[in-house]
Amino acid sequence: MSALRFRNVDADPADPVGAWPYEALVAAIDRGTVPDWQPIFAEIRRSPAGPVAQRVQRYLVYRPHDAVSTLFTLAIECAEKSTGLTEQR
Repeated sequence: MSALRFRNVDADPADPVGAWPYEALVAAIDRGTVPDWQPIFAEIRRSPAGPVAQRVQRYLVYRPHDAVSTLFTLAIECAEKSTGLTEQR
């Protein structure tokens, strides 16, 4: 079971990722662990150009570059490649 908790947002980690506000997504990326990220990765794979992927990309622009940032960047890139989105750009 995850220890991830959201503070000051109207969401629960058990809610669908697409329903999380931006601040909850940031909290999950910053304070979560691999099990906490799995629903985010699943949503990115499902919709690499969708709102969750876009919000993650927006956050990665100003988040310190580290292994976590690299992991999320690669997740988006792999999802885009698997759906052919990178070929459309």
